[in-house]
Amino acid sequence: MLSAFSRMLADRVRPCSNRPHQGRATVLQARADHEQQVHRDRFELQTIEKRLLAREEAIDLRNATIEGRSADIARTERALLDRKQQLSAQETEFSRLTTQAGETLEHIAGLTRDEAKRVLVEQSWRRPGMKQGNASA
Repeated sequence: MLSAFSRMLADRVRPCSNRPHQGRATVLQARADHEQQVHRDRFELQTIEKRLLAREEAIDLRNATIEGRSADIARTERALLDRKQQLSAQETEFSRLTTQAGETLEHIAGLTRDEAKRVLVEQSWRRPGMKQGNASA
């Protein structure tokens, strides 16, 4: 009986004595798998980071372009406002000079504005090539 028990115990001890090596191999394999996964994750993160940096650079370039255009628009807008003011001043001056010239002519001719207008219309009808319907009053 003792020998049967010894054999049974020996059969159970032998597989247990191999288990530390199996456990160690399992741990080493798990560690290697984990390191590979970490390496893949790092590579993926680096790829994502490169894409993000490229996008940031593209956005920065767009922002710089938009800011440049905005500055150009602001300059153009200021130039247009200045030109509008100049034209308004010229229009006012033109109106003043036209009125002054009309008053001077009325004074010199001794005619009222309506009389001078009537004379000009009559003279325009008398010009060669002018029809009565073409003259504007």
